[in-house]
Amino acid sequence: PLRSLEVRAKRLPAALPVPPAARLPLPRALALSTPAALLARDGRCGPSSLAAPAILRALLAKNPDSTPKFLLERFNSAVLPSSQIGAGRLRALLLADPAIRRVSPSHYALLPAP
Repeated sequence: PLRSLEVRAKRLPAALPVPPAARLPLPRALALSTPAALLARDGRCGPSSLAAPAILRALLAKNPDSTPKFLLERFNSAVLPSSQIGAGRLRALLLADPAIRRVSPSHYALLPAP
């Protein structure tokens, strides 16, 4: 799931000394260099395989019965450009998530909690 970069930084060893002008926080640098990481605009990061479905579920919880276009726009506005997805990836995520169902050809909804 998504966690703040500060929380992840506490788990990492200290970085080598770097001049202050060139310093980039180690967890952010690692996340930016990891293709499987998803970086949210609010500073959280996590493995894409877990974080992307979590973001989609949160969007559907706030906006039930949403269109793929709406979900794609909201998803991509919530993440940094390096973590943005296209329509094909969105469709794959929606169809693979057991908590999300297709309610019509162009609408998806969150399944009720058990």
